[in-house]
Amino acid sequence: MGADSTIQCLLGAKRISLGFIVMSLITRGGRVALLATSLQVSPELECCRAVGLTTGNPQGATMKTRYVVALAVVTGFGFGAIAVQGLHAQATPKAYVVTEIEVINQEAQNAYLPKVGAVIKSTGGTYLARGAKIVALEGGEAPKRVTIVVYDSLEKAQASRKSPAWTALKAERDKALKAKSYVIEGVPN
Repeated sequence: MGADSTIQCLLGAKRISLGFIVMSLITRGGRVALLATSLQVSPELECCRAVGLTTGNPQGATMKTRYVVALAVVTGFGFGAIAVQGLHAQATPKAYVVTEIEVINQEAQNAYLPKVGAVIKSTGGTYLARGAKIVALEGGEAPKRVTIVVYDSLEKAQASRKSPAWTALKAERDKALKAKSYVIEGVPN
């Protein structure tokens, strides 16, 4: 049985994953860990008995060192790429757009809300708070209405407010409300 047919056999098995196979080969310190005794969990894995034949050693006792090193390098590269991507995602802090609102025309506001919600969603924003109960803690009166929208980055928040869809709503917004908006960059993860 050749290497290609062995890999196909292992990938076709329903109860074993390629990650398990790779980790088994590495954690055994160069020994072939894919012997029939460790994989005989179902009849579909019958072909896995011949894994040792792909190493050039009929007994399948040990793999050649270069195969172990190559496999370790490839696996390390894969895990490294995943780790770097995760770290990059953590390094970019989210941005929060806070808008203090005073409604000046309730009918115009009612017509404006669905449109602005669609624009915020289409530009990558998600509402965290939208006009719920507001309680002043310090510094005077609380605004009458507040919205908080989160974006993946400060740049995306700014791009949302400069988008053609947002600027197209300016006349409706001015008719419906007075607003004060600012964006706050969050703490990095």
